[in-house]
Amino acid sequence: TCTEDGVKEHYECSACGKLFADAQGKTETKKSSLVIEKLDHDWEKIIEKMATTDEEGIINYICRRNPEHTARETFIYRFSGNETVSYGKDAVLSIKRSVNEEETFDLFRSVEVDGQTLEKDCYEAKPGSLIITLNQSFINTLPAGVHKITVNFEDGCVDLTFPLQEIETTEQGNGNIGIVILASALGLLIVASAVIAVVAKRKGQKQ
Repeated sequence: TCTEDGVKEHYECSACGKLFADAQGKTETKKSSLVIEKLDHDWEKIIEKMATTDEEGIINYICRRNPEHTARETFIYRFSGNETVSYGKDAVLSIKRSVNEEETFDLFRSVEVDGQTLEKDCYEAKPGSLIITLNQSFINTLPAGVHKITVNFEDGCVDLTFPLQEIETTEQGNGNIGIVILASALGLLIVASAVIAVVAKRKGQKQ
């Protein structure tokens, strides 16, 4: 059965107690050789409730060999670190399943950003439990503002909301520096003009 070992057909001599594989008593055997190992459960998986960011999912298991054997599992998916997303670099996201963590990668199905399913060239997915890397070339196409990543699995999903802020360009930075330099030069020119005027006034008074 699923839970107990079986025993092969055999014969026992009533006189000596020896075991034989045949009724004629020609092929002697041992008790250890007669064991048929248990089959273990052959589970059928039934998803009762999909997991979300805030609520656990529920899965029921029914053994195909014996429907009286059942099991129940509750679980949820979580981002496992301090995930950050910003312009100009790849974003690495790590996700784990709270139960049977080793199944996380196999159950992964897709990635969405703002409700749109990403093409596979926009990210890389690899096990451990699940590590998703969003390519910076894709991130740079997103407008500034708040965005939502949804990672979908066979039995649930998990969401992450993140902000993207505008980055000042080098040209803008150089422009600001130029304005500061120009303002400083004008200030020096005004001071110099004032000094010249004072000196000229004093010479006029002496004459």
